Amino acid sequence: MVSLAPVLQQALLPVGGIMAVGYVWRRLRPGGIDAPTARRVIGALVMYVYYPALAFHTVVRAEVNAELILAPLLTMFAIVLGMALAFGLFRQRFFALSGPAQLGALIIGCGLPNIISLGIPVMQTLFGQGGARYAIYSDILGINPLFWSLALWVAVRCGNHGEHLQTPAQFLRVLSKLPPIWAFVIGFALNVLGIPIAPWLDKASGMLGYATMPAMLLTVGMSLAFGHFRLHWRPIAGVALIKLLLVPLAVYGLAHAITGPGELTVATTLLMGMPTMMAAMILSERFGLDTELLAAVMVGSTLLYFVTLPVGMAILL
Repeated sequence: MVSLAPVLQQALLPVGGIMAVGYVWRRLRPGGIDAPTARRVIGALVMYVYYPALAFHTVVRAEVNAELILAPLLTMFAIVLGMALAFGLFRQRFFALSGPAQLGALIIGCGLPNIISLGIPVMQTLFGQGGARYAIYSDILGINPLFWSLALWVAVRCGNHGEHLQTPAQFLRVLSKLPPIWAFVIGFALNVLGIPIAPWLDKASGMLGYATMPAMLLTVGMSLAFGHFRLHWRPIAGVALIKLLLVPLAVYGLAHAITGPGELTVATTLLMGMPTMMAAMILSERFGLDTELLAAVMVGSTLLYFVTLPVGMAILL
C-alpha cells in the first residue's frame, strides 16, 4: 500500500500554503493594494511574461515519445468529456447560474485538470522520478492544444470583456494576440528543427517560468472568501462529481479496454481525476469569466481531492 503522506507533503500542502498567502493578502491589503488590483497585475504578468516563458522552456526541451502518445489522447478525451458534461449539467435550473460568465467558468473548471502542480509530484511519488513523464506529456501534448483552442473559445464566448467571435478569422485574431501561443510555437519549432538555444536564454526562461504556478496560486487565494463556499456549494458539488468521479471512471474504462490494467492506465486515471487546473485563472482573468466562482470551485475540488486521491490509490494500486 502506497503512503499518502509524501503526496501531501510534496503536492497538496505547498499548494494550500501559497493560496493561504493570497487569502491573507486579500484580508490585510499590504501597501494599500487591494486583492482585485493585485490579482489583475499578477494575471497580466502570468499572461505576458511567466506563462510564455514556461511554455517556451518546457516545449523546447520536450522529447516526444511515441510510446506515450496514448496519455495525451486520453487527456484530450477527458477534457472534452468534462466540458460536455458540464455544459449539460450546469444549464439545469437547480444551479441557478447568473449568466454565461459563470457557465464558462464551470465548463473550463470541469475540463482542465491540475496536472503540473499536483500531477508531477503525485506521479513521482507513485512511480519514481520517471513517473513525471506521464504528467509532462499529458500537459504538453494533451492539455495545451485544447487549452489554447477549445477552452480559449469557451472563455471568449462566455466572458464579459466584449470580445465576440462570429467567424474563424476573429478567433484566430484573438489567438494571435496571446504571447503563450507564440512562445509555444517558437519553442516547438526550435525543438523539431534541432536548433539549440543559448544557455542564458534557457536559464532565463526557466527562472521566469517557475514563477507561473505560485503566481496563479496567489490569485486563487486572493479570489477566496469563505462565504463563496456557502454561496456556490451546488456548483462545487457538480464540478466535483464530474471532475473527480465521472471523468476518471470514463478514462479508466477506455484506458483499460485499450492497454489493460497496467501502469499507464493507473497513471492516466489518477491524472484525469485531479482538481481544476490553476492555469484556468489565466483565461478567466483575461476574458472576464466569473473568477471568484472559479476560485471557489478550484479550492473546493482541491480539498475534496484529499478524499478521492486515497480512495483512487487504494482501488488502483
